[in-house]
Amino acid sequence: MSWRNEQTGKTTKKSIAHLVVMTGAVPNTTWLQGCVVLDGEGFIKTGFDLSTEELNASKWPLARRPYLLETSAPGRVRRR
Repeated sequence: MSWRNEQTGKTTKKSIAHLVVMTGAVPNTTWLQGCVVLDGEGFIKTGFDLSTEELNASKWPLARRPYLLETSAPGRVRRR
C-alpha cells in the first residue's frame, strides 16, 4: 500500500498484512466538527449518506458524488 503527501508529493510504500476495522464504538470525533460532516451521534458521514445539502454546505469540490467511504472533504483533512 502507498500513501502520498499532497503537499510534498512524496510517496511512502508499506507492506500491509492486515487491516482492522472497528465498528460499534463510541466516536471521538469532536475535533472534526467543521472539517467533515458528522451525524447526530458524532460518526463521520460518508458516501451516499451525505445529502446534497451537506455536500453543498461543505463546498464539495468534485463533479461526482462521494464514493462509498469518502468523506465530505476529499484530500483536505490532514493530521497535524
